Amino acid sequence: MNARSTANFALFSLALMFSSGSLAGIFDRDDRIPLYSSPNGQELNPDTGLGSGTASALRAVGGILCKDGSHSTAFLVDVSSMLKEPVDQLLIIASASHAFFDSRGISRGKCWFRQNEWDFYAVRAMRIGAPRTGDADPRDWAFAVVAGMTSLGKSIDASSKLEIDFTDRYDFDRDQASSGDFLNVTFMPMHGMVGVATNCKPDDKRKYSWFRESHHDWSKMIIHDCDFLRAGSGGPLLFRKPNGFKVIGFNVGDADPSKKYTAEFSGATFDPPRSFNYSRGFDAGLRHQLRHFLEELVDADALLVDTP
Repeated sequence: MNARSTANFALFSLALMFSSGSLAGIFDRDDRIPLYSSPNGQELNPDTGLGSGTASALRAVGGILCKDGSHSTAFLVDVSSMLKEPVDQLLIIASASHAFFDSRGISRGKCWFRQNEWDFYAVRAMRIGAPRTGDADPRDWAFAVVAGMTSLGKSIDASSKLEIDFTDRYDFDRDQASSGDFLNVTFMPMHGMVGVATNCKPDDKRKYSWFRESHHDWSKMIIHDCDFLRAGSGGPLLFRKPNGFKVIGFNVGDADPSKKYTAEFSGATFDPPRSFNYSRGFDAGLRHQLRHFLEELVDADALLVDTP
């Protein structure tokens, strides 16, 4: 093992001990299934039960590893609808702000996007909602540029990118929702790869009085029972549309108003407002932020003429 591999292994080991700020939980049994058959392999795991097209698209999801040892999740974003023509080496990822800044608002240092166990792609310029965020904070978002090549010259797999649906939808009728219509994808450090939760549903938080009485701003959050732990922050929540799965939100944390749990919980029952996970929903405001970020990165003439 060379010096660089040794350094990468040390960072990976730290990631098993630390993860980014927000807690999260597992409901009943852990339903996450590894996307690949092995950490460094490209063979998709048939146990996910996903069609080959859907499973292949999820290759866009990877881990974020920062110099402070924290780990979270991000995904490559399809920005083609905002561009008149492709821009070489323009690779944008989306995640949570707390993936890159700790609870004090201090940078976690240099960060990398990783698609498998050993290949690290440097995170470069970014646009965030705020460096210091709290529970159910709508500012807990980030878009960033990722390098197209590792320091050893290996190119990133940019063949798969996820399309975001900026529809301002945050609440769903849980009784009418089908668990197969939702996917949650998160990085699992112990497996060295991403995992997929398919047996989960969102809910309509507006029917619970606690959300109306809480001092937090839950209006832009989607509550659900999709399993993920802290390293899953920033992972995409996808909803089945007529033309395929689209990202409607990204994980930011869990809530335990009952104060029954003091850390990440496992085996809890989804029972808002006692225990649930939640994602920040994508909306028109975040679409504007993504567009403004692109304006900083490329020639404005390359952007589509649409509402800025």
